[in-house]
Amino acid sequence: MKYRRNILTAGRYLARCKSAVEKLSKSGSEMIEMIWEIEDNGGSYEVKSFLTPKMAWIIDQIKKSIGLDLEEGADAEITPEVLINKYSLVDVECAEYNGQPQ
Repeated sequence: MKYRRNILTAGRYLARCKSAVEKLSKSGSEMIEMIWEIEDNGGSYEVKSFLTPKMAWIIDQIKKSIGLDLEEGADAEITPEVLINKYSLVDVECAEYNGQPQ
């Protein structure tokens, strides 16, 4: 039997951070890997994303979205603990890999 995944269409969604874990990337850089849960059209989807220290502007957007104070010149560091069970808007982009939607 062939397995078929349900694909979430591209767009902006309200998502809950289901998990956030500190990890090392393949290149050895620190990162936070997050799993965002999105409910749409009666279905539940999981979207994986990550943050690295070099993504300061994205980190600032996430901080603002989840209600953390942003002071001028504040350190862009964020911890996994403050992300879990918080809601944020997530932009989902879709692409093809080996002819299959991803």
